[in-house]
Amino acid sequence: MLGWFHAGSLYLGRFPDFAQRSYDALLQARGGPHWKTWQDLVVMYRALTDPADAARQWSALAPTVAPEAGNSRANVAQWIETLALAGRVDRSVAADSPLYAVFRDGGERTYVAYNARSSAVTVRFSDGARLGVEPGAFRGAAAGGGSVSV
Repeated sequence: MLGWFHAGSLYLGRFPDFAQRSYDALLQARGGPHWKTWQDLVVMYRALTDPADAARQWSALAPTVAPEAGNSRANVAQWIETLALAGRVDRSVAADSPLYAVFRDGGERTYVAYNARSSAVTVRFSDGARLGVEPGAFRGAAAGGGSVSV
């Protein structure tokens, strides 16, 4: 894990079974959640598969751990809370924009996109969902049952 986690790091959650196995191997190597270095990054990685456990760990670590250079306590908390609310990265849905993510929590999907253009766009997702995004803005929407049109 190089650098700190941001939206570009969501690829790490595209294969949650692999992320879980990687975390479990780290856990076994350390003899439990006794992170010697990069505590914030390990907890952020954990949030990709179990945000509730990541939140418990961060709650215990945050008062005493200095985040990795370039990271912050606020960024760690935001990452964990976002994944707790939105769910896991859902790689089964693609979009016609490179700056998007889809999350799934049970049967509900959350769609997020960023529009770097100077005019509004409608991002179209492969499951039929559509998301209108203003220029220079992020937009997100949740949809039960897998589609949303806003």
